[in-house]
Amino acid sequence: MSMKKYFKDYEIISTVDENGKEKETKIYKGDYFEISLSNDNLLHYKRLCLILTVAILLLHTIGGTIDNLGMRNFYVILPYVIVFLPLVYMAEGVLKLPKEKRKYKREEVELSFKRIKTTSSALIVLFGITLIGEILFLFLNLGEVQIWSELAFLVLEGFSAIAIYMIINSQRDILITKIDENKENQKK
Repeated sequence: MSMKKYFKDYEIISTVDENGKEKETKIYKGDYFEISLSNDNLLHYKRLCLILTVAILLLHTIGGTIDNLGMRNFYVILPYVIVFLPLVYMAEGVLKLPKEKRKYKREEVELSFKRIKTTSSALIVLFGITLIGEILFLFLNLGEVQIWSELAFLVLEGFSAIAIYMIINSQRDILITKIDENKENQKK
């Protein structure tokens, strides 16, 4: 956890134990958030994101191992390689998704749900650029290439893009709302 970013959400209390050692305890004082998913839907969303992220990683990696001429051009290989950065970042967010419905701290929401939303948007753009680059390469070099290796790469990257779209589509029903502490206290 990046404490610098979420420092204002915590209060640090110093206490002295019976041995005279000073101990610092962090107490969360920031806002809490709730997710519009039920417990079952939250688990379904986590499983779906995990399966699709693993599938994207495998498809994308296998696509890069195909010996095709398109991968020897910067306008195909550059976005292909850059995809791994947000893909790893998204995988971290997927692994941090909660398993049960409760009140969430700011960093829990931002390091999971919001991270997945941001990186999946970046990934669909990068996969699109990779696919456009490969299609452009095919049109410019149609008679000089082994069409099956180029098409295999296109199909794997296309399926990866479809999986990213599925993640983006699954996020449409998720609403993250800040819990108003005044209303919570009035209910009690």
